[in-house]
Amino acid sequence: MENLKGYLLILLKGYSPERFLNICSVHQIELWNVNHTKEGYECNISVADFKRLKPIVRKTRTKLIIRKRYGFPFFLYKYRKRKAFFLGVISAFLAVYVLSLFIWDIHIEGNYSYTEQVLLDYLSSEQIVHGMKISEVDCEQIEKLLRSQYSDIIWVSASVSGTRLIIQIEENFDKWKEKEETVYNNIVADRDCKITSIVTRSGTPMVKQGDIVAKGDILVSGVVEITDEYGAVMKTEYTSADADIYGESVYWYEDRIDLNQQKKLYTGNEKYGWSVSLFQNRLFLKAGKTGFEHFDILTENHPLVIGTNFYLPFSIEKWYYKEYCYGQVSLTKEEAEEQLKKNINDFFENLIQKGVQIVGNNVKISIDEKTGSASGRLLIIGPQGRKEPF
Repeated sequence: MENLKGYLLILLKGYSPERFLNICSVHQIELWNVNHTKEGYECNISVADFKRLKPIVRKTRTKLIIRKRYGFPFFLYKYRKRKAFFLGVISAFLAVYVLSLFIWDIHIEGNYSYTEQVLLDYLSSEQIVHGMKISEVDCEQIEKLLRSQYSDIIWVSASVSGTRLIIQIEENFDKWKEKEETVYNNIVADRDCKITSIVTRSGTPMVKQGDIVAKGDILVSGVVEITDEYGAVMKTEYTSADADIYGESVYWYEDRIDLNQQKKLYTGNEKYGWSVSLFQNRLFLKAGKTGFEHFDILTENHPLVIGTNFYLPFSIEKWYYKEYCYGQVSLTKEEAEEQLKKNINDFFENLIQKGVQIVGNNVKISIDEKTGSASGRLLIIGPQGRKEPF
């Protein structure tokens, strides 16, 4: 508050400064940060109280010296001739205030089956768009609209934070499972293999550990026959077969690369430009041709945000143009061998991530003057079977 009203740092000198301080206390004139120095007493006093000191100074025969002035009134006085500066500051505050009255970012969380663009397009058809007034946002209505339009969305929460409209949704995954389970299916072999293990959760197993099966054979049937104690079929039910099945099979691996390859070679020449987006309109600050025949474009987008959720309809983008050309690259036999080994290791890593165990590897690498190749058989144990409706 004192900074707003303004205050002074004064030096008190004279015959009886202690009497001066006592009289100020009697008249409820506030002094603070009182310090005794070689020259006298230094203290702070408000501008209003300073104007009341004249009779006290005359009565106590003391002398006051103003050391420093603090606060907003003195700041205004110091820059009183810079009208354009103050006009710009006021205009900036007004602009921020006006922009704070609108929604500039619609943020959606929890969506999986519906993309953000699909949901934004629907909201746009209901006049819920970027740039709408915050006062016109009806969060309850938005929640009702989304729940009624999309039956898989069972919970919606809409809220306004700063200039962001935050929409959180939850989808009904159980409903999807129920829909899948209403389809009766068998589990059939997706390749020739030897069954190494089978654990059936629903359906009738048609094979056992150690059986040899061909691609397309039924491993678990969705037909369940209920029999009596004599083995006679009393009732037939249908279900969606479900089981964990692993099989041992042979996979043929083959890869080939040319020793003479055409590759994209970056020259190291780069250019960049800037653009400003305002209300979804882009203005290039540095335009013109790059002069490159072939180039890649990379962009960095920097939206203007005050704090965490106070988004403004401005963003700055930096555009990178990287030149490249196509050239012939000749690999040595050693480089070709390393590339083939890397491809094999990447392929093996991909299988392992899918739960496949490699129990036999007979892949051989051969390289001639023009090409390099890797081929051979793999013995693998991995998940077996795919669902087939009936």
